[in-house]
Amino acid sequence: MKQRRKNVRENKQESLKRKSVSVKQRRKNVRENKQESLKRGSVSVKQRRKNVRERQARELKEKERQRLLEEKERQREEQRKQRLAKLRDVQKAVENYDEDARASEANKQKELEKQEAVARAAQSLAKDKLDKYINAIRAEVLEKWAWGEESGGLAVYYEIRLSDAGDVININISRPSGNPAYDESVRKAIQMASPLMRNDPPDATFFQRYFADGVNIEFKF
Repeated sequence: MKQRRKNVRENKQESLKRKSVSVKQRRKNVRENKQESLKRGSVSVKQRRKNVRERQARELKEKERQRLLEEKERQREEQRKQRLAKLRDVQKAVENYDEDARASEANKQKELEKQEAVARAAQSLAKDKLDKYINAIRAEVLEKWAWGEESGGLAVYYEIRLSDAGDVININISRPSGNPAYDESVRKAIQMASPLMRNDPPDATFFQRYFADGVNIEFKF
């Protein structure tokens, strides 16, 4: 009986001891689990923060890459616009040059036509003026001409050199009429009529240009 009681007490003590150990173990396990959980939580927070920083870094890097691409594209577009502007300027300069060249050529042509018209007018006036003096010489020679026969349309050409006062310096026959007597009569009449153009002498410039070196005149009376 005593032994059984002793065994019961021992069993109870053993059971209490095991329960006590079990409770301690459970508490230890709980503490360890909490610590592990806290540790994992701490590691998880750090990892999340690290991940956030890495993501932000990647986003910043991507934004910088996009900015650089956009800047390069903007520069290329600006360069293209500048090239187009230069090309337009060159084309405009060429067009202006061509227009100026055409206008200049047209002005030159107009000026040339004007000068030619002036020259023709001057030549016409000079010819009319020369014809006037030659006709005056013919009239003065005709007054001195003595010919008792019909001239029959005879014509003789004389080159006459005159002094500034109209005096006959030299007479050279340039084309005979075929009738020496007619030619001689005209030559004598020219000498007798000297000085020529005495009533209306030409100005010095005109005289030097058309009479000083000799003038060829047809005499057909």
